[in-house]
Amino acid sequence: YAVPLEINRQRNDVDITIIERKLGLHSSPTCTIRYGDRGLGAIGYLVGEKSHGFKQMFQMMIDARQQVAGQGIAMIEAAFRASNRRVQERFQFGSPIGSFYLVKEMDQDMRVHAEALRAVLSEAVFASDMAHILTKNGRHDEAGPYAHLTAVLTPAVKYA
Repeated sequence: YAVPLEINRQRNDVDITIIERKLGLHSSPTCTIRYGDRGLGAIGYLVGEKSHGFKQMFQMMIDARQQVAGQGIAMIEAAFRASNRRVQERFQFGSPIGSFYLVKEMDQDMRVHAEALRAVLSEAVFASDMAHILTKNGRHDEAGPYAHLTAVLTPAVKYA
């Protein structure tokens, strides 16, 4: 359900009581919402198809996990670029530390990790899209393997 704070310029019986302070995704606030405390009853509107809420909730969770994985990959990329600049700027024994074998190895390990995660996430998103499209078009037998692949890859890439 979508529950607006106001309806026709009248306050709906819904309140955001606590916005959590947290580490991590500050652009995605987590909060406590209370409905009906003033005795009026909150008004909400059905989002999506009736009797499909559980399935829609799981799709939302899959999408959120994939988005978190994408943000993680972006942070890995930013860290890789920053470290790449730094190893060229810092000198030890008259040479940039980026020219040392072990530093090169760490640099390449970070690059390979980022590329592997990017590839797995791309496959997870593709599989999720295909499962959704095929299911929507009534091709459930073809959608099954894509749904299974989504279920396997999405948690793996989020926690990798």
